[in-house]
Amino acid sequence: MNPSQMTYSQIQQLLYEFDICTRHASEDEDLSELEDEKAQLEDALANGNYLDCEYQ
Repeated sequence: MNPSQMTYSQIQQLLYEFDICTRHASEDEDLSELEDEKAQLEDALANGNYLDCEYQ
């Protein structure tokens, strides 16, 4: 997964899907990889590091 190759709306959609996955996950599931990917996407949005960012 490379956020810099994704558009803002693609990243938003993935974050939404991650949110649903984590809500429906059982307590004993390992979500660390999912959390890492989610953090990467959130960082990309915060830093404007995505394909259709106007400030690149």
